[in-house]
Amino acid sequence: MCWLESWADIFLSKSIITLKGKEIPLILAIKRLRKVTVAEDVVVPRLSEVVDDVYIECDEADDKDKEEHFIIEPTEGFVQRYQLIISATLVNVNIALTCKVRVLNPLSTGVTL
Repeated sequence: MCWLESWADIFLSKSIITLKGKEIPLILAIKRLRKVTVAEDVVVPRLSEVVDDVYIECDEADDKDKEEHFIIEPTEGFVQRYQLIISATLVNVNIALTCKVRVLNPLSTGVTL
């Protein structure tokens, strides 16, 4: 097979991808951001990790009867300010009031959130 035959043509104006003569609809994903707040102040001891409860901001457009999955990840501002590592966590915001996230402190001093 020639390497040119495997290329796909992407037509963003038409929202399609053409691959080997077949048109595939292009579904654009909208990145929705939510504010995440710790449920209560917590100290992450030096060189350790904690699992902490967080609140995820609700949106008026949320359908409470439907699963709403989000990935919780730290922003660059959070990482620069606290220098902590947060594992990416998949959560369903309609199951409980709070969700759990894992926070790692690689520093030699404790950090308060």
